[in-house]
Amino acid sequence: MSATALKYTAPPALEKKGFDLVSTSPYIITSEIGQTDAIKTIIQKSSKKKGVLLGFAFEFNYNLLANGLEVDQAIICDIDEKMHELYQFIAKTIVRTPTKEEFLKAFKTELENRCSYYNTGREAEEVIEYYTLQAHSWLSTGPGFKKVRTLYQEKRIHHRNLNLFSDKDYFKKVATWAEKCQYIFKVIYVSNIPEWAYRQNKLSEMTTNLQWLLSPETIFVDTKQEMWESGKPKIRFFQGTKLPSSRPNIRVEKRERSQPLNTREDSRKRLKF
Repeated sequence: MSATALKYTAPPALEKKGFDLVSTSPYIITSEIGQTDAIKTIIQKSSKKKGVLLGFAFEFNYNLLANGLEVDQAIICDIDEKMHELYQFIAKTIVRTPTKEEFLKAFKTELENRCSYYNTGREAEEVIEYYTLQAHSWLSTGPGFKKVRTLYQEKRIHHRNLNLFSDKDYFKKVATWAEKCQYIFKVIYVSNIPEWAYRQNKLSEMTTNLQWLLSPETIFVDTKQEMWESGKPKIRFFQGTKLPSSRPNIRVEKRERSQPLNTREDSRKRLKF
């Protein structure tokens, strides 16, 4: 059965439901730690079946694709309209710039011309250096950049201004589309959204929406702070149909530092480094 193309339409306006998750500037530099090892293990453990990457935020999604995560389609999304504007810049610019060097030059110019918009707290040169010096970055090597660029050229990367809590109809729709195309969701990356969901009592809504997409082979990736409201956010990942606990670590013991909470043996398998 041939894969049906994903029909992308402009996302509807998002209604704020009592709390504001829109930032003052797009997040283009992550504070999440553990990317290098996480990327390597996720790619090694990912299913060989036809499938999809669904990812929120920015950098980590591109890093997965550049380092060899094989997907038929990628849906990179965020609740923040400013992030969606950044996605559109990437999508338009990358197909016009055949080399990594040309893209980086255009990216640097964008950062310089709109410094108040990006508001990274760093000079444009520092941002470019950040991306080029990390071995796992999608902008550190020509082949990695080319993989991402090819996916855009083939119209296999799509963007959605998406609310993980309230856009339940979209999750049903994309689950139906994936089933029709015989895709699985190979990787779902949600950054620190589960911690926000916990704070805002939205874990139930988040879990219900994600359950439409999870399969035994799905690798679910998020980040969690070492302690409640403190400590560095570390990437963690699980495989299966059950989501990990997002309850905060009020007291961090040695055991809890080495592995996330609620790692009993069931259909979710903790991936080891």
